[in-house]
Amino acid sequence: MKKALILALFSFFWSLPVHASVMGIFPGDLIKLKDDKNPATIEDKVVYYYDQDWFRHPFPNQRELESWYKD
Repeated sequence: MKKALILALFSFFWSLPVHASVMGIFPGDLIKLKDDKNPATIEDKVVYYYDQDWFRHPFPNQRELESWYKD
């Protein structure tokens, strides 16, 4: 009986939707990846906007970033 109850509770909590999150980063934040010092990668040179659905959207260039944010 206890095993069935534990299994039922585990199944219930496992099925709940969970949003991915990163500690200290919230929707609406601007983020930049840590520089890995590899000249072949450009992902660490891009500034990203973190949206409400926890997706990151890159700014294609400096001018586009400055059109959204002054500083």
